[in-house]
Amino acid sequence: MDGQPALGGDFRNRNVTLIILYCFLDGACFSVWSAQLLPVLVNRLGGDRAVGWSAAASGIAQIGGATVAGYVGDKLPRAESIRTAFCCGILAVAATLVAVRLLTMPAIYITQALWGVYMGVASTSTEALFADSVPSGRRAFIYNFKWMVQTLCYCVGYAVALVMLLCMGNDWSVQSIQLVMTIGLAAHPLAHVVLLQLRDEAAPAQDEGGMYFIVKAQKQRWREGEGKQKSSNRQVKALAVTQESPLLSEAKASTADSESALSGQGGSGHHAGPPAANQSGPSREAEEQGRERERDVSGFKDGCDNDAVDEARLGGVHLSRRRIWVLMALPYLVCFTEFWMSVGAGMTVQYLTLFLVNDFGVTPTWLMASYITISCSTALCSTALRYVGEHFVGRLPAVITVRLIGTTFLFLLATAVGSGTPLAVVLVFFIARNAAMNSTMGVTRSVIMDCVSKSSRAKWSAFESFSSLTWAGSAVIGGYIAEAKGYQYTFAVTAVIHYVGAFILVPAAVAAHSMEWHLRQLKQAGRGTD
Repeated sequence: MDGQPALGGDFRNRNVTLIILYCFLDGACFSVWSAQLLPVLVNRLGGDRAVGWSAAASGIAQIGGATVAGYVGDKLPRAESIRTAFCCGILAVAATLVAVRLLTMPAIYITQALWGVYMGVASTSTEALFADSVPSGRRAFIYNFKWMVQTLCYCVGYAVALVMLLCMGNDWSVQSIQLVMTIGLAAHPLAHVVLLQLRDEAAPAQDEGGMYFIVKAQKQRWREGEGKQKSSNRQVKALAVTQESPLLSEAKASTADSESALSGQGGSGHHAGPPAANQSGPSREAEEQGRERERDVSGFKDGCDNDAVDEARLGGVHLSRRRIWVLMALPYLVCFTEFWMSVGAGMTVQYLTLFLVNDFGVTPTWLMASYITISCSTALCSTALRYVGEHFVGRLPAVITVRLIGTTFLFLLATAVGSGTPLAVVLVFFIARNAAMNSTMGVTRSVIMDCVSKSSRAKWSAFESFSSLTWAGSAVIGGYIAEAKGYQYTFAVTAVIHYVGAFILVPAAVAAHSMEWHLRQLKQAGRGTD
C-alpha cells in the first residue's frame, strides 16, 4: 500500500510520534475553547472591529515569538526552544482563565498576545525538529498525515463543545461560552506536557535526497566545470601561441634536444634526429592536443550553455540552469504565496462564523456539526491532494487546483448567496470552501522542507509563521470592511486575492516538475530497501 514504508519506518522515530500526538492534543483543546467560541465571545463584547484587533494581537505576537525561535533554534538545541514554548503555553492558559472570568477586552487582547508568542515559538521549534526527523522522499506522506491529524483532532473539540452547548440550551449566551471555554482551557496543559518529551538526539542524521541537495550538487558541478574550462582555455591558448610561432617552436625543440643530448652522454641512447623531424613531430602533437582540448571545452560549453546536466550524478534528473535558479527561489516563492493567501484569509476566516451566526441565525448545534464535517472533509481532501500530487501532476499543481476550487466556493458565498438562499446551500458552499482551502498546508510545508538545509529549517519554520503578520493586518481591515460593507463584501475581496495567489505558484510548479519525479524515485528506492 502506498505510504507503507513511512508507516513502518518514520513512525518508529520518537519525535515524529510525539509531535503528532502534541498536534492532536493541542488542536483538540484549541477547538473546544478558541476556534469558534472565542470570535463569538469577542463579537459579543466589542463587535467586529474587536474581533479583528484580537486576531491582530495574536498575529503580531506570533511574529515576535517565531523570530526569536527561528534565530535561536538553529544555534541551540531545538529542545531548548520547545521548553520555552511549554512555559509560554502554561502562562497563556492561566491568563486566559482569568480573562474569561473578567470579560474585558484589554484582558483578552493580552491573553491573545500570549497565545501568539506560544504559537510562534512552539510551531517554529516543533516544525524544525519534525523536518529533521523525516527523510526526503517521505515528507509528502508524513506531513500530509500530520496535517490530517491536526484537522481531525478538531472534530473532538467541536463534538465536546457541541454536547456541552446543547446541554446548556443550544444558544450563544455568554455564560454558556464561558463554561465551555473554561473546560477547554483546563485540559490544554495536557498538550504542553508532551513538549517536554521531545529530544534532539532522536532526530536522524541529515539526509541527502531532497531538492536542496540536488540543487547543491548541480551548483558544485558548475563550479567544477568552470574550473576545468579555465584550465583548458589556458592550455589551448599556450598551444595556439606555439603553433603560430614556428621559430619559437623550433628554438624550444632544439633547446630540448640539446639538453637531452647532454644528459644522455652517459648511455641514455637518446637520438636528437634532424631538425625538420623535430619540428614536425611536436607540431602534429600540438595540433592533436589542441583539437582534443577544444573538443573538451566545446563539450563543457554545450553542457553549460545548453543547460545540460550530468544526470547520473543527480539521480537521473535533467535540470536547466534557469530551472535551478527557480528551484533555489522555490521556498521563497511558496512562503510569499502563503503570505499573500493570508492577506485574504485574515479578512475572511474570523468572519465566516459570524456571517452564519449573525446573518443566518445558525445555532451552536448546526455550527459545530458543520465544522466537524469540514474537518472530516479536509482530511479526505488532503489525502486525495497528496495522492494526486505524488502520482500524477506534482504537489504544487495539485495545490493550485484545490485552491482555485476553494476560492470559487468563497466567491459563490460572496455573490450567489442572499437572504432568500436556503441554509443548506449556504452550508454546502461554506463546507466546500473550508475543506479545500485547509487541505493544502501539509503539502506546501513538505515542499518547503524539501528545498532547505537542516541547519536553516528553524528559520524557515519561523518564516512561514510570518504569514500571521499579514493575517493580523488584514483581520483588522476585514473588521472595518465588515462593519461598513457587510461580510460578503470581504468575501469577494478575499476571493480576488486568492485567485491571484493561486496563479503566483504556477512558475514554481513548472520548475519543480523534475524534482517531483526525482523524489518519487527516492520513495520507490526506499520501498525496495525497507
